[in-house]
Amino acid sequence: MRALVLRLLGALALSALCLLVGLVALAWLAVAFAAGSPRGWALALAFDCLGNTMAGGGHPDAYFSSRCWRYRAERPYCWLQPAIDRVAAWLGDPNHCESSYLNEQQQRRAGAADL
Repeated sequence: MRALVLRLLGALALSALCLLVGLVALAWLAVAFAAGSPRGWALALAFDCLGNTMAGGGHPDAYFSSRCWRYRAERPYCWLQPAIDRVAAWLGDPNHCESSYLNEQQQRRAGAADL
């Protein structure tokens, strides 16, 4: 019983730390984009990977945007992909999901060639 309580407390503490990091990262994301810093895109990519990991257990090194392009004919990706592309276009990255998918495929091929 004690081990279970300690495990739950540990999970709660870790969740609180992750929440704090997420809130700080969101604030930095807004500031970085407002200032035109490249850190904004780095933070956006980190959230993109997090989104993919949360979406059905996707790989943590893959991007949610890429997943939206790959499954663009299915729900909910059929409406998420155009929405993400629209927001990314406002930030100067039109066709973001397709580009993300193509870049991810290129990275995989390059990684496979290194083996």
